[in-house]
Amino acid sequence: ARIHFLPNCVNLEWLSAMSNPEWLPERYGIMRYSHLVLYLARLVDWKRADAFVRVAARVKSRTRRVAFVVAGDGPERARCEALARSLQIENQVYFVGAIPHAHIPDAMATADVVVATSRHSNRSIAVCEAMVCGVPVAAFDTGQTHAVVHDRETGRLVPDGDEAALRQHLEILDVVL
Repeated sequence: ARIHFLPNCVNLEWLSAMSNPEWLPERYGIMRYSHLVLYLARLVDWKRADAFVRVAARVKSRTRRVAFVVAGDGPERARCEALARSLQIENQVYFVGAIPHAHIPDAMATADVVVATSRHSNRSIAVCEAMVCGVPVAAFDTGQTHAVVHDRETGRLVPDGDEAALRQHLEILDVVL
């Protein structure tokens, strides 16, 4: 129970790295916010960035200002940007493209929570890096995600594909209340 496999390329030195919590907003012109929710993955169909965008739309009327940041690039980016426009949340969802790996700790320092929505497993490098940086994770429980993200300890797990539950768990993490 104490030993967990971490994927290759997780930078454990980030445990002690000093990070700039304003790097992401300053670099990408993200509005002033109370909370920042980060999605960090390659934008491919099976990673389901569109689920992240739909969850963002469900919390758009909350009183606190929340910035939803999609960090990554790929063939699904244009579709997700169009979805954000169609849901009229293009001013709350920021598509910043791929973040250089050296700046991942800065992005994590900015985030209040990292969201993972993959169809196969959310036991990814980004999820492990978030936890190394002390950032809670809200994720669909697919594959072996539960082996890394322990519900109510290192984040929140929701049933696979349950976007309403994901939104509720973001609220439990006091991100979008």
